[in-house]
Amino acid sequence: MELSFYKWAIRPVLFSMDPEHAHELTISALGRPWMQRILASLIASPDTSRLRQQVLGLPFENPLGLA
Repeated sequence: MELSFYKWAIRPVLFSMDPEHAHELTISALGRPWMQRILASLIASPDTSRLRQQVLGLPFENPLGLA
């Protein structure tokens, strides 16, 4: 499953819905074991060479984010 599937199939459907309903549907789907397996498989095998970052001289295997 590629992220482009999200762009051409899932995103247009979610964006055509009422925002609150789209949010509830997404949260519900993320709680399903099959969705968690799909997301885990996408996260577990990224192309790490493309994600590598260097911040303040420290190398990281993937980008850092702080909220």
